[in-house]
Amino acid sequence: MAMFLAYESVQWWGVFTPMQCAGINRYMDTCAVSVLGFNFIATSNLYNINYKFIAADTLQMVVILLALGVWSKIVSAKPIGGGRFGPEWSITLFSLSSLPNTLIVGIPLLEAVCGKPAGILMVQVIVFQSVIWYNLLSLRFVYRAAKILINERFPWLCR
Repeated sequence: MAMFLAYESVQWWGVFTPMQCAGINRYMDTCAVSVLGFNFIATSNLYNINYKFIAADTLQMVVILLALGVWSKIVSAKPIGGGRFGPEWSITLFSLSSLPNTLIVGIPLLEAVCGKPAGILMVQVIVFQSVIWYNLLSLRFVYRAAKILINERFPWLCR
């Protein structure tokens, strides 16, 4: 519901401009997620990790990455809607398909429904996502932005 309201507030109601959304996303990427991830890392017992659960989560993310890599190679050769629908979309699709949105609301809700052990498992997944996957996604976004900037400012280098 929160994502729907955020989308509607930009697209239909005009509450936020795209520039304001970029600022909010930058704040969330650099500050809020980092502080919340630090809180989970600091309060969790890293000596009591369920390694099979973490390995299963990592395996499903690697499978999704491989599938999106193959998909982006196949689809990037075909123009869709006048533009290219390829590697840039794989970043977004990976985020949507593999990273749970359970950081703020999900853990208390999961603990209420399934009990404390389920909440502990989700905290472990989020700790590993904060340490590994969010950093890899941020690196991919920065690489993409740098590549676009170099293409715009120095087009003779990219021929």
